[in-house]
Amino acid sequence: MNSLFNGFFLNSLFFKILFFGDFDEKSFLAFLTIWLVENLTLI
Repeated sequence: MNSLFNGFFLNSLFFKILFFGDFDEKSFLAFLTIWLVENLTLI
């Protein structure tokens, strides 16, 4: 279930980038950091 949720979370981010075109390296790194932290806490 965690992998399914994480996949949905990542897909929503990519759809947001594609739809709004507001890709920002800083925001992406921030998201990646949060995603990694949440993964480590869920393990």
